[in-house]
Amino acid sequence: MKKVVFLAGVFLWFASHQNAWSQTRTKLNVVYPAVTGVMTALWVAAESNAFQKHGLDVSLLYIPSAPQVVRVMLAGESQITVTGGAAVVSANLGGADFVFIGGIVNVPAFYVMAAPEVKSIEDLKGMTVGVTRFGSSSDLRCAMCCRSTA
Repeated sequence: MKKVVFLAGVFLWFASHQNAWSQTRTKLNVVYPAVTGVMTALWVAAESNAFQKHGLDVSLLYIPSAPQVVRVMLAGESQITVTGGAAVVSANLGGADFVFIGGIVNVPAFYVMAAPEVKSIEDLKGMTVGVTRFGSSSDLRCAMCCRSTA
């Protein structure tokens, strides 16, 4: 009788896991360019196995610059990224065929910290400011608000 109960348990276990084993998972390399709170949803989905539950085999890859992320996509090493729009637009203007789907947050990803005498963005015009990397989203934002056109 013990053998019958054991075999029935093994059979039920195999039957309940057959679908998970027979399902072919789609392999995706998902690249993200910054270690920030903006990427929280991506990390939570990976840690909670949400991707696997929907038939995806996702590898999260950190590449610390949006322009480098674009190079990885152009090389075909990643099919999807969570990155700033500036690099995607620049790549498309250069002939790439990327699709920009949308945003994942509705809050600023960057904040300007300055000395107390700087009271507004206009006070930064003509001053030297720091960015994370040239060509990155922080560099683009800085170029839009801080560099003088004269």
